[in-house]
Amino acid sequence: MIIDKAEVVVTSPDRNFVTLKLTTDDGVTGLGDATLNGRELAVVAYLSEHVVPLLIGSDASRIEDAWQFLYRSAYWRRGPVTMAAIAAVDMALWDIKGKTAGMPVYQLLGGASRSGCSPTATRRARSCPSCSTRSATISRRGTGPSASRPACPG
Repeated sequence: MIIDKAEVVVTSPDRNFVTLKLTTDDGVTGLGDATLNGRELAVVAYLSEHVVPLLIGSDASRIEDAWQFLYRSAYWRRGPVTMAAIAAVDMALWDIKGKTAGMPVYQLLGGASRSGCSPTATRRARSCPSCSTRSATISRRGTGPSASRPACPG
């Protein structure tokens, strides 16, 4: 599986979502999120001008190799723009691997760690007496753990 196409997609009303779409020679596609709010165009330029040319022609199944190469060979190491770009590549390559294996990515990474989750009731009170009344009401319902954020100080 060789990466033969890469596309950087910028969407949303204010251009604030950046997605990397990698395509292999087998036609399998993978998507990765490269959003960095406030600096999305920097990530787009970094991906388009520096990362994509390095990926074209490389083996999509060598995820760790790609990550190490991009992380260690970057001129601006460990900065937010570089890490957002590397994260997008990592996600897209894992997406490709999951599609090729016919499994969800969480299964490839070790499987589920929980069979369910406890519901949490969160409420915002306008006054302290109201806060304690609502807390007691939710506790009586038996909805599980609750979090309280009163609007009044103290």
